[in-house]
Amino acid sequence: MNTKCCAKCRLEYPLNEFPRYRDARDGRYYHRPYCRLCRNHKQKEYIQHHPEQVEPKYLRQRYLKHVYKMTVEDYNKFLITQGGACAICRTTDPGRYANFCVDHDHTTGMIRGLLCQKCNQAIGLLQDSPKNCKQAAKYLQGK
Repeated sequence: MNTKCCAKCRLEYPLNEFPRYRDARDGRYYHRPYCRLCRNHKQKEYIQHHPEQVEPKYLRQRYLKHVYKMTVEDYNKFLITQGGACAICRTTDPGRYANFCVDHDHTTGMIRGLLCQKCNQAIGLLQDSPKNCKQAAKYLQGK
């Protein structure tokens, strides 16, 4: 079994004790330099010294910016345009999470609208395909 030495505690552990990450440059997976215990301890220390970095408001801003290249203001504009409801079923309940899901085209990255969790999962399971949606509608109508 392969082992590795932790850069912090200097103890040797099996490779599965080191979290993996994917390198953005070459796409290969590597093991982090710190063992799980040291990494967890390091993260707890960071959170104690930077509590503002883990506030839900701040995390939401970072997530929208990183994943969808949009600001909270952009999100709110979409929500106002849609009347505060899901773009498909018109419910005002976003579902399990406190916010509506940002629906986007996976090939172009363009944002289509905001959906409740159920509608977002439904179109995802239908593979974002208008053809599959039409077939499902026909099926439900009994045709």
